This record gives sequence, C-alpha cells and structure tokens, in this order.
Amino acid sequence: MISRFLSRRWEDIGLFAALFVISFTSLSFPSRGLRFFFWDNLIKQIYFTGVQALRLIIIIAFVIGGIVIIQTMNQLPKLGGEELIGAILVAVNVREVGPLIVAFIIIGRSATAITTEIASMRVSGQFDILLTTGVDPNYYLFAPRIWGMVISTASLIIFFIAFSIIGGFVMARVITYIDFYFLLQGFVKNLSFMDIVTLVLKIFLIGQFISIVAIREGLKVGIASTEIPQAASRTVVHSIFYALFIDIVFAGIFYL
Repeated sequence: MISRFLSRRWEDIGLFAALFVISFTSLSFPSRGLRFFFWDNLIKQIYFTGVQALRLIIIIAFVIGGIVIIQTMNQLPKLGGEELIGAILVAVNVREVGPLIVAFIIIGRSATAITTEIASMRVSGQFDILLTTGVDPNYYLFAPRIWGMVISTASLIIFFIAFSIIGGFVMARVITYIDFYFLLQGFVKNLSFMDIVTLVLKIFLIGQFISIVAIREGLKVGIASTEIPQAASRTVVHSIFYALFIDIVFAGIFYL
C-alpha cells in the first residue's frame, strides 16, 4: 500500500517535471507547421484565460480596492498613520491579495477547463489520434496552454493592481475625502524594486504550476468519463495548494 502510494507520487513528480521542461524546450520549433499550431493555440488560450476573465477581474478589483481604501482612510487617520496608506496598498494589491485572487479565478475558470479538455481527449481517443497522425502534443496542447496561462496571469494581475487603485479611489471618493495624487504617491513610494521582482517571479511560477497541474491531471484520466470531474476537482485542490505555497515561500524569503 505504502509502496504503491510512493510510486504514484514519484510518477506525479516526474510528469510535473517533464511538463515544466517541455514548456521551455518546445519554444525551439522544428518546423513551420508546429509553429503555427503553437501560436494559434497560444492566442486562443490567452483569449479564454485573459481576455474573457478581464471583466470579472476589474469588478473584483473595484470592490476590493474600495473596501481597502475606505477602511484605511477611516481607521489610520484616527491613529495618525495616513502615511501608511501607501504601504497597505502595496501589501494588499501587489504582495498578497492581488496575485492570490487572480490565481483563484484562473484556477476556477481556466485550469479546470484545461483539465476537462485534455481528459475528454483522452477518454474519446482524440489524444491517441494526435500521436498516430504525428502531431506532437507538446506543441499542439501543452506548451501553448502553459505559456498562455503565464501571459494571462501577468496581464490580469497588472489590471487588478491598476483597477484596485483607480476603482478604489472612485468608490472611496463617494464616502470620504481622498486625494488621488496622495494615494498614488504613497503607493509608488512604498513600491520597492524587490516588490516588482517578487511579483514577476510569482506570476511566472503561479502560471506555470497551475497550468502544469491542470495538464497533469487531465493526462492521468483513463478511459472512464466519470474520472473527468474527479480530475477537475484535483486540479482545483492542488493548484490552490501550490498558489498558497508559492505565496508563503516568497513572503518568508523576501519580507520576513
């Protein structure tokens, strides 16, 4: 029982590592045809993961930005800490809440969709047809979805940060007085180079891990269609774990 469990875990780790390597090695296209497949599927993935989720991200950013700014403007002036507003915005929008909220939305929308798509191809035999016809799934399926997820994650996090500040200012302006220049100045002043570096690394790792987990769980499905929802459920649980783990690791390394 224990040996079987350990064997499965090593298989999962090996498949995860292989997909991580494939995401880089697949960028060297051996033929023009494969290059077309890659870019076509990459654009489709960015459109689904990034463009179609943009409206939801903007709405959530507006709401969270408004709540954060309203609470800080109501509480900090009482304690004489107006200068801390910028630091709180950086901590909430850049370091912690922004990347995690975007990651959770992507997991719920796109990661489960990738798992379901690949699992359905496995069950229906389409995946085997790709192999027999000579179409490399690394270029056609895996790499475009991995890099599409990374690019979409970066774009959505940038939009979240921008609209959480702008939208929060608009919402807070209705309730309390706030100067936008003061708000923006405090944000920029407290945004350090390390914050930017950490955010870039988070974006890359979260995008990579979420997409690789989604692909891995889809590939693990056999011939039964009842395994598809189970695979999607595992994708959500494992992706959330990795997203939180990455966030905790970076918080421990760079900010403690």
